[in-house]
Amino acid sequence: GDPMVAKMFYVPKTSVRDEKTAPNSQIRRPSVWENVDMSDNLFLWSQSMYIISNLLTDNLIQPWDLDPIRRYLPSYQRPRPTSRYSAFMRNIHRGSAPMEQVVQVVLIAESTRLQAMLANYGIQTQTPTEVEPVQVWPPGELVKVYKSMGKCRKLGLKGRPERPVGSLGTSKIYRIFGRTILCYPIIFSGSDFYLSHDMALLTSDIRSELQFIGRSWRLAGRPTFCILIAEDKMRDPQFNVFLNLLSELKHGVYGGVKVRLGRLQNLLSSACIEHLDVVQEEPELPEIQPLKENKNLYAGYQSLTDIPRILEIDEACHDFATEYKFTPNHEIVQLVLSMKHLYGQIQLCGILLSREGPDFRVEDQKLIDRLESLRQDAVRRRYWAALRYSSSLLRRTVNSLTPYATAIIVNGKSLTVGTIGVDLELFHSPMTPKEINNAIFNKVFPHSVTGAVLQQELILYCGQMIATNPELFKGILVLRMGWILRAIELYKKFVEKSDDNPLENLPPSRLRNLLFTMLKETSIDIDAENREDKRLSDHEIKQVNGCLLRVPEHFYSSIWQILSKCVGGIRFGSDKLPQLPTIRLHEPFELSFYHLVESKFSHYQYSCQRHLVIRVLTILAIVLKRNPEIQYKAEINVEGLIKDAIDLMAKDTAQKKTSLEDFYRLSCRTSDSYIGRAIVNSLLGGEIDHEDSCQIQ
Repeated sequence: GDPMVAKMFYVPKTSVRDEKTAPNSQIRRPSVWENVDMSDNLFLWSQSMYIISNLLTDNLIQPWDLDPIRRYLPSYQRPRPTSRYSAFMRNIHRGSAPMEQVVQVVLIAESTRLQAMLANYGIQTQTPTEVEPVQVWPPGELVKVYKSMGKCRKLGLKGRPERPVGSLGTSKIYRIFGRTILCYPIIFSGSDFYLSHDMALLTSDIRSELQFIGRSWRLAGRPTFCILIAEDKMRDPQFNVFLNLLSELKHGVYGGVKVRLGRLQNLLSSACIEHLDVVQEEPELPEIQPLKENKNLYAGYQSLTDIPRILEIDEACHDFATEYKFTPNHEIVQLVLSMKHLYGQIQLCGILLSREGPDFRVEDQKLIDRLESLRQDAVRRRYWAALRYSSSLLRRTVNSLTPYATAIIVNGKSLTVGTIGVDLELFHSPMTPKEINNAIFNKVFPHSVTGAVLQQELILYCGQMIATNPELFKGILVLRMGWILRAIELYKKFVEKSDDNPLENLPPSRLRNLLFTMLKETSIDIDAENREDKRLSDHEIKQVNGCLLRVPEHFYSSIWQILSKCVGGIRFGSDKLPQLPTIRLHEPFELSFYHLVESKFSHYQYSCQRHLVIRVLTILAIVLKRNPEIQYKAEINVEGLIKDAIDLMAKDTAQKKTSLEDFYRLSCRTSDSYIGRAIVNSLLGGEIDHEDSCQIQ
């Protein structure tokens, strides 16, 4: 018969005693010896491999008989006899840079009148009716179809998880059950969050998406990018920025990416086409709602210049929530009904929401419905403070926030969400959307209503920037959203002294620009020549970098070197970092040690103090490195060294009393000199004359 591959080899019961007496003396028998009909005694995997190997060696089958779809070949070498599915470009090997790509751009106008108005500016668009039989789908509808793929009740398969389709996925033309589908990117989808109402931010996102697609596309066929133009966006104050983008696309290059603007029917032949096959159990598509042309035209204007612009808001951002915190409900209801202040109405509704819940009725309307109507009014007026406050009360979240948080983490940073000095949650690894949303509304919302949505914005912006400009975050180990928000507030106060508009009332695009310029102007890589052109003084840069906790290169590893020479350890306020067992449990360049040191800064709630602690430890590391013979047995008290440096400054300036704020305002070179003298005095126990003081460059 055919050879059998045994599952195991064993010693018979009659020979066990002899085997124990003399190990390896008895003959092992295969598991198929006693009963060849029992499949449990066969090693089925090895038996299968043995049979296949015999078939191959006897030339009864060939390798492609085992793998008809050629998965043993690289993806670009697999045959595509039917051209049914997308595939990677040929002659592009793994790890190589993609060739320069042309991105096809299709402009879809929501209505024929909008199409006619844009044509006056030389911008040619198509309506959803004109691209038929091609259908234009929102990305959420494509997710429904993907969920049906691979779904099988018999096997217990639920299909693809309901995750959003990215920009590369929406750049394909799909064929599903005989339908041809064009899907527009998620940045154009009508989101419950308020970011989609800022046209300047949308324009910037379009630029980033085109650059990402042009840089990352590797499939055969050109990517097709759909830009959706809606009528409700025309009244936006930043709509001219969007018009400039559409005009620049006609030049063939935008943001360094080659683009081809044209009609969809002319671009199909060169596009990347993907077929989606749904399993036989569900031959019908789920209920799909493609984009329809807006035929509800209203009279009043015929060109873009005739469109009435949004009136400026004449309201002060007053804190009604604190003022009426202890007011009875019936009085708050009367104020809501009589008040003309939109932001005030929303804040008062927030008080009722926290007390009575969403089903509480104000006259004949549920509180949650009244909040939604007030939010829509804020959308129409682009009243960002009211819009942010109402969105937070309604627990609105950014679409696909998790990928941006994950982008921060995979770039070697950690992320914290929370309130400064109160509560926070630290993320070292990728998280689920539920985890990050719970952290935002449990750690931030109870202490700051608008902070809950502002921190979502910052996660989004930081995730985008760290992917394209990682150098902006150099020296920052943990991105603490609460501290970054405070840093932006300080930066705005320094560079825009005449503007008292609070952060929560700024358009999202302006908030992102403030974040970008703040990170750029306070970067530790900027040399002295460029720093002279900056708008910030040394004292202001200290405050911002103190909030960001931006440290010099090799800072954390130098703390390990300090600990190795200081038996007593280092004291940060009321907390102490001991020498042992710290240097035994951690290596100098271990990430867990970096986080251990970084966590000690949570005791300091003032940005300048945080920066001063960084300078003290940096100079201490330099002194110990230049004097390797020093071994310090006592405890190093960081705050004590700062106090000693202030006393030295008071002695040199002949001042009876010098405050910590006076010391902060010294130039970096002067303050470093006093810190260096205080460190040397502490280590050596002797006073150093002013002429021989240690100058730290």
